[in-house]
Amino acid sequence: TLISATQVIRKDVEVKLSSVGRLQSILSPTVATEVSGRVLGTRVNSGDEVRAGDTLLTLDTTIVELNKNAALADIDSLKIQIANEERRVERFRSLKKKDYLASTQLDDSIAQVRVLRSQLKAAYARLEVINDQLKKAALISPVDGVIDERMVSTGDFVKVGTPAFTIINNVKLRAHLPLPEGVAARLSKGQPVHLSSPLAPGVSVDARITELRPVVGNGSRAVTAIVDLENPGTWRPDGTVIGIITVETREGAMIVPETSIVRRPTGPVVYVIEGDRVVQKSVELGLRTPEGIEVTGELSGDERIAEDGAAFLVDGAAIRLAEAN
Repeated sequence: TLISATQVIRKDVEVKLSSVGRLQSILSPTVATEVSGRVLGTRVNSGDEVRAGDTLLTLDTTIVELNKNAALADIDSLKIQIANEERRVERFRSLKKKDYLASTQLDDSIAQVRVLRSQLKAAYARLEVINDQLKKAALISPVDGVIDERMVSTGDFVKVGTPAFTIINNVKLRAHLPLPEGVAARLSKGQPVHLSSPLAPGVSVDARITELRPVVGNGSRAVTAIVDLENPGTWRPDGTVIGIITVETREGAMIVPETSIVRRPTGPVVYVIEGDRVVQKSVELGLRTPEGIEVTGELSGDERIAEDGAAFLVDGAAIRLAEAN
């Protein structure tokens, strides 16, 4: 029988799983107001890009400004009172040295200075609080990102903790890749993942599984592979992402051409060339690769096997090799 021959290939084969999932922003803070007041104006709307430190809205500070003026007046008044009382203390000390004054009057005056100094310290603390309120009257973006939702408008009265904006940060993303329970046992944290998105053809990211989360409900043991990644530039939260997970690398796997595999009733076989005859060897089929199909079984990996014409062979058949072009 005229046949062509080929060599069994030895190479590492990666076992991969694919999943189609969604992208999510790792940083998506809801920015809330830190002081009460009426909204004077908003600087941004949904879809606007912002940088950390940008002003998102401003609040009316009329009442806070009045409180600040009152606090400054209290400080000035206390300073004057302290200065007057300190002069009185010095005068009382002079009189005490000449025994013209009772000790209790001097002690009372010294105590009054201490009280006034404590009141001045408290007045300065109140002023710091007021200055902090004035600073927080301008709501500042804590991160770079895009405004996902604006929840307040000009003229609204807001209280401390009122949600005002939701910001989505596009720099750090998280891919959620759902996988069936049948492959859950083959997954582990740290396995390499190749990510791509149909929204940005030709752009890909290599990362690793950050976390494995079980799917809750219905008694399912399916899992979601979580992959944290840096945005390659054009990906967006809620976008589709395709993940190829490498779950195993089979070192030195045997690869043979598909034309060398003959499917017999007893299972797939290949024909090993020994001189001018062939010997039938049973194999088990594995992964399909660009070079052929992975096989295991009765091969050692260094054999020459029949390729074209293999389907017409039987165990022990005489052969003649076709000359290579």
